[in-house]
Amino acid sequence: SYSYIDWTLTVPLMCIEYYLILKPAGAKGGMLSRLIFGSVVMLVAGYIGEAVVPAQNVLWGIISTLGWAIIIYEIYVGEASKLAAASTSEAVKSGYNVMRWFTLVGWAIYPVI
Repeated sequence: SYSYIDWTLTVPLMCIEYYLILKPAGAKGGMLSRLIFGSVVMLVAGYIGEAVVPAQNVLWGIISTLGWAIIIYEIYVGEASKLAAASTSEAVKSGYNVMRWFTLVGWAIYPVI
């Protein structure tokens, strides 16, 4: 359960990093709101499944995964992805791609390890 305290800080910070990296490319608050919403769903549902209602951990795991999917959708298909693709800055594109892969792979394997 201590991990959730850490994630409550670090996951929204990662969402803010996406916003800040894409701000020069025209990122708006709505994009940040969608990323934060996905992270809250992911973390709260994960915590409920692990610590509050462990007998229903599969259900809460699925709900948590839906929160993760909101984030993945936004960074691979949504507004964030479109802003990064349209950016003329190689620094923006490079930083965005590193973060995007970390979010996809790192967050996908974390529950397994």
